[in-house]
Order: sequence, then structure tokens, then C-alpha cells
Amino acid sequence: MLGAWLKKSFLVTFLALLAGCGGASPPLGIPAPVSSLMTLEGPDITGTVAIFGAPGAVLPDAVVTGTNISLASKSRPWEGLLLGTAHAQQGATAPRNVVAASDGSFRMRVPGKTGDIIRITQTVDGETSPGTDLVVPESSISPTPGGTFP
Repeated sequence: MLGAWLKKSFLVTFLALLAGCGGASPPLGIPAPVSSLMTLEGPDITGTVAIFGAPGAVLPDAVVTGTNISLASKSRPWEGLLLGTAHAQQGATAPRNVVAASDGSFRMRVPGKTGDIIRITQTVDGETSPGTDLVVPESSISPTPGGTFP
């Protein structure tokens, strides 16, 4: 008799706890930038890649970050041993940030060369999206549309 009551009590407690968990799915987060709405121009003579995001490429007013992950990951295995880890990634560059326009468009410049991978993310209200990776095309060495950049 006591065993049946204990089982029922446990079951009721378990179901109450389960219901208290909310049952709702966790938020999906913000989406990755839309690659089909972004264009890269090959590096200019200074080794800078121009990245253009058309309207809708990212969320309105998002902080857009461009990072050359090819540079960030190019360390030589022996450098950490011979020169210390502080010098192992001296080719890495700091991420570049811009704020997108209210229509989700943006433009930015990131150091890079042909074949490098530039990762674009967006941050809204402290939440950062998954990255969208873009490959730097061959250089076009022509004036950039729109003139100046941030």
C-alpha cells in the first residue's frame, strides 16, 4: 500500500517538475548573415578586401564583424616552440566592426589576399550569430564603387 502511494507521489512530483520546465523550445537566436547578399572585391594594392552587404544581408543596425580567419589560423608549429606563443600568430589581424544601416546593408574593409576566408558575423543585443564564410576572389584592382569606406 505504501509502495503504491510512493510511486504515485513520485509520478505526480515528476510531472509537476516537467511541466514547470516550460516545455517551450529555446530561442533560435539571430540568423547568420546572408551570403547571397554579400559581395567581396579582391584585395587592392594595400592588401585590403572590400565587403559589401546589400539590404537584408544582416539585421538592421547590427554590429557586423569581419575577421580574416585565414590569417588568424596561420601559425607555424615551430614558432610557438622557438619564439614563444606570444609571437606564434603575429600575422593575425583584429576583427573589423561596422554598424549596419537600418535596411541591413553594410560595407567594410578587412585585410586579406586572394583565397583567404573572411568570416562575417552580426551581433544584436549582445547575441552573436553563427558566421558566414566568404572566400576572397582574385584582385580586380579598380576603383571601389561609392568611394570611401568607414
